[in-house]
Amino acid sequence: ALPLLVQLIRLMTLKKILVPVDFTRLSDKVIEQASIFSITANADLVLFHCAEKSADVDSVKVKLATKAINASKKYNISCNSKVVAGSIFSRIPAEVESGEYFMVVIGTHGVKGLKQKLLGADILKLIVKLPVPVLVVQSTSPFRHSFDKIVLPVATHLAYENILQAVILLAKLFGSEVQIYSIERPGSKVPDQLKKNLQRSISLFEENDIRYQQINEKQTVASVGFASQTLKYAQKFNADAIAMMSVSSEEYHYFAKQDKENLLTNRNGIPILCASNLEND
Repeated sequence: ALPLLVQLIRLMTLKKILVPVDFTRLSDKVIEQASIFSITANADLVLFHCAEKSADVDSVKVKLATKAINASKKYNISCNSKVVAGSIFSRIPAEVESGEYFMVVIGTHGVKGLKQKLLGADILKLIVKLPVPVLVVQSTSPFRHSFDKIVLPVATHLAYENILQAVILLAKLFGSEVQIYSIERPGSKVPDQLKKNLQRSISLFEENDIRYQQINEKQTVASVGFASQTLKYAQKFNADAIAMMSVSSEEYHYFAKQDKENLLTNRNGIPILCASNLEND
């Protein structure tokens, strides 16, 4: 694995952000939110649509190109478009794996989303396949001019540096403050890997001049997972984003998937910054 600083530099030199579009009202919200990243990072947006049938590609190309032109004019950014035929679960990962993108900004319609749209729980099936940071925006998310406050729940993943990379990327762009957040379960021993990842977080934030606070709370919400209390804290902190690994850790695999789905589809409209255990080669 490359050193974290080298990975960050590689990401930022790519200068493209992928924005999957399904032509719903949420897509306009996602494009608007992605425009902030385009302006701040001086990066191009690429609007991307997966047509269900090859025969639909040409007609959709005109529609998506028009949307890209409108976004370019409205936000004074460089915005292009691309249409392919196939499933979002194969074509979006294939596009990201081209190595042109440093980030994906995508929307989720929530657990009651319509079929053929980016569904609530189905969004998790997609983002685990993406080797770059992904910002997931909910239909209830208000527009954010900046991402000043990020909650980072510390976790036990062996590939934890991937989410640290994503958080540092966001914090560098917006001058964010990061809350390194953990929940203490009564009578439970803190896993050694969690302690290691906590110290790694602090070390890298200090090396990269990222403002941070370490927050440890006793468990106050009676639930199997951590999502409910994490969301409660993020609301109290006025968080602009919550960071999470999109894959489950070995330590908490028995409830992690449900926790992640609850975060991704949260009704509070707090965007979720995600990283997988994949590397962007």
